[in-house]
Amino acid sequence: MFEQFIEAVPPTIVKLVSATLLGLFLGLEREWSEKPAGIRTFALIALVGSIFGILDSELVIAMGVLLIIAMAVLVGYRGVSGEEFTGLFLTTSVSMVVAYGVGVLVGLGFYLEGVTIAFLAALLLVLKRELHMFALNLSKRELQSAAEFAVIAFVIYPLLPSEPFGPWNAIDARLV
Repeated sequence: MFEQFIEAVPPTIVKLVSATLLGLFLGLEREWSEKPAGIRTFALIALVGSIFGILDSELVIAMGVLLIIAMAVLVGYRGVSGEEFTGLFLTTSVSMVVAYGVGVLVGLGFYLEGVTIAFLAALLLVLKRELHMFALNLSKRELQSAAEFAVIAFVIYPLLPSEPFGPWNAIDARLV
């Protein structure tokens, strides 16, 4: 009986519900952290993204991006209260844009990609303390070594010839 019900549900409804649930998931950490945008806001943002994704118009999606960015800027900058600066909520603002993107992806039918991005974003939000401690405990030498490795692995290595060369094709630059 449940299978018949699931088969009878239009794909558009599945997209809307899926995006809303992923938005709820993203908003959980923001709610627990008592940020200005929480579980309902994130669910609604993902829902709007899925609506715009279902409409599948580049202009409509772009207008939605501008709307979410404007809203994120308003949330990101709480402003000045008297003489005291009350702070920025950059992570919440960026998370709102991510929630919108997840909604658009689901609306366009990219479920796996939407779920993956929502999971990774939630992981980054939940691991705030651990990530900050990791970064603060790195030494200057470790940072320099990581930068050198990144240059070798992501800049130099891809530029090396993939085929052996030289006398008797004895030099394999990528292997070396």
